[in-house]
This record gives sequence, structure tokens and C-alpha cells, in this order.
Amino acid sequence: MVLGPCNGIFCLFNDRDAVSLWNPAMRQFRTLPQLPLPELPSNAELYSYSIFGFGMDPKTNEYKVIWIRVFLDKEEWFDMVMHDHHIQVGVFSPSRDSWRELDGNLVPVRYVYESKFYSYANGFYYWFAGDKDDRFILSFDMANEVFLAIPEPDGIPELIRDASWKQFAFY
Repeated sequence: MVLGPCNGIFCLFNDRDAVSLWNPAMRQFRTLPQLPLPELPSNAELYSYSIFGFGMDPKTNEYKVIWIRVFLDKEEWFDMVMHDHHIQVGVFSPSRDSWRELDGNLVPVRYVYESKFYSYANGFYYWFAGDKDDRFILSFDMANEVFLAIPEPDGIPELIRDASWKQFAFY
């Protein structure tokens, strides 16, 4: 998957959680280190999925990669019923050359959906997200490194809501 460009830089990642930054104009390519796995209960059979974001911190003019990794137990994975889960959040910036882990409890939703389009604007990256029956737009403030859940607007017809939920783009 490709995120960007953001000022000519692309963020590339695959289903094996390999993450890279690519500057085609400068012919530079950099593979980022893996986000270390958190300590999790050893007796649980866990599944995980990863969601990424990429943009620029407008205060420092530095690129940042956001990695959200959601861990679910086997029952939650197959039933899509979330009883208890663990969210790991990492932020990578080239100046630190490492991942800095944020408190996963700061993500104010239970589900985060990968967008098929790049959704960064003005220092914020956006994803669709949900919590039980409610849907949100989840934003990440690149400068302050905080999440905000914006409720879905009222009045969206169900047919459009269901068909376009994961199709988020800026124009």
C-alpha cells in the first residue's frame, strides 16, 4: 500500500508490516525498523492488524509515520465482537530514527479502518473508525501527537453510508 505523496515523499507498507519511506525525486529509499511488539498475555491466542498514517508535523516540518496495531483474541477476530482488545500506537520520525510508543488507550475508538486513499491534510491524518454501532472520523494531530474522534455527520443515507464507509479521500 502507498500513502502520499506528502511534499514528494511516499510511505510504503505491506501486509507483513514492512514500512519504508521513498523519495523518488532524490532516488532515496529507506526501510524503517519494526515497531517492537508490546508485552501481551502469553496464554491468549491473539490476532492483530495494522493501520498506518503518514504526514508532516507543521511545527517541525518533519515527516511522521503512525502505526496503529490492534490485537484481538480469537473470538473477537472471527465474531468481530470486541470485548477486550489492546491497541499499540507508534510514531516514527526520521530525526529520532526510531519508534516512540504512545499510550494505546488514547485511541478513543475500538475499530480503525484502513482507507483506500491518502487522507492527510494540514497537519492531520484521518481514518474511519467505530465503536459498537457508532462511526467516527478518527484524526491524528501530527504536531501534538493526539487522537480525536469526530462523530459521523447526521443524515447520511444508509446505502451511501455502508457503500462508502472505507472510501475516504480529500478533494
